[in-house]
Amino acid sequence: MKRFISGVLCLTLLATGLPLASCKSEDGAAPSTTTNKQDQGGPMNNGKSNATIYGMLTEDLKNPVGIDDSTPVFSWKVQSDEIGWLQSAYQIVVKNGETTVWDSGKVDSGVSVGIEYAGEELASSTEYSWNVTVWDKKGNSKTSESATFEMGLLGSKPFKGADWISYASSSLYSGTKYTIDFDFIIDRDNQGFCFGMSDSGTFVMWQVNTR
Repeated sequence: MKRFISGVLCLTLLATGLPLASCKSEDGAAPSTTTNKQDQGGPMNNGKSNATIYGMLTEDLKNPVGIDDSTPVFSWKVQSDEIGWLQSAYQIVVKNGETTVWDSGKVDSGVSVGIEYAGEELASSTEYSWNVTVWDKKGNSKTSESATFEMGLLGSKPFKGADWISYASSSLYSGTKYTIDFDFIIDRDNQGFCFGMSDSGTFVMWQVNTR
């Protein structure tokens, strides 16, 4: 009977998951035990975060073209299956082809909205690419895919030497004054008078409308 009660107690302790300090049968043999280990921070990932970076925007736009601000701002979002995931730092890299024009370096901040560009002067009508690396509170990192943005025409330099469209002077309007006297009768809705005509498409017209 005692052996039966001892066995029931051991099974009860195993079912509840409580640690077994000692649970021996009457013959002195210790039954097999099971250790219940708690997860202390999720699976190991060798320094790489399992987070996903998405929603990368420049000036609140996805891969925009024709930006007229020389210091555009960047934003991104992060999704993770890990409960309580928080961004602890970020690093933005902007490139023109293979040339880096701005590397923010690792910035200890949880901010991911409205990060202002602070690199070399951006060129007009030029496409740039950028990505961001984020770190979580455990020091694990994740680097995004590249996004792009293209600059518009900045300042007055792109217009240097340009010929602006404007009204050209004409001999028809050289400043000479003329006086025209005439009498007319309007037998319909309106009457027009053309003068100073050089061809069928170049003339001055005075029109009287009775309505």
